Amino acid sequence: MLTGTRAVALVVILAGTLFSLALGAEAYRVDDRQLAELEFSVPDSPQAMRYLGLTGKSKFRLSHIRAGVVLVEIFSMYCPICQDEAPNVNELYNLVQRDPSLKDRVKILGIGTGNTPFEVDVFRKKYEIPFPLVPDDDMVLKRASPDQIRTPTFVIVRIEGGNRITVQGVHVGRIGNVSEFIKTLSESSRKKEGAQ
Repeated sequence: MLTGTRAVALVVILAGTLFSLALGAEAYRVDDRQLAELEFSVPDSPQAMRYLGLTGKSKFRLSHIRAGVVLVEIFSMYCPICQDEAPNVNELYNLVQRDPSLKDRVKILGIGTGNTPFEVDVFRKKYEIPFPLVPDDDMVLKRASPDQIRTPTFVIVRIEGGNRITVQGVHVGRIGNVSEFIKTLSESSRKKEGAQ
């Protein structure tokens, strides 16, 4: 089993590859520098703050999250695909949390584009979302991409330190069968480990 930085690096590379190839991602561009500059309201929950490693500030940037990689789900409360995918994303979160090599290195954050704090809270409660969700009622996410925001969109972000981040992969639409996704990641990491 891979541990540490090598495990995170493989997850980032493989997830980006799988998102773009195996899962049929559409072309969607996200500008690293613009995304790094965006600020979001900190979650209300102390548990969510601890999970993300945030301090008591009122705003945060993705680079403030204490993780090697952040999987950002861009969703909308009104998006029927987001509603249908909620159990799959919850399952993905639970699988990451149960894996000791990923639990502290990979975090999941949902950003409700065009959603108010009230709407995000309704989505969280209705779909029993275990990971932090934050509103983007001002739609600041639009500044990070020249493309129209589509939901759901999953963005794999590597935290580089300072205020730097790198977008490692983008997937628009359903993530599909999470068990198969995790199985493919696991098989791919074993092949890579054996090749080194």
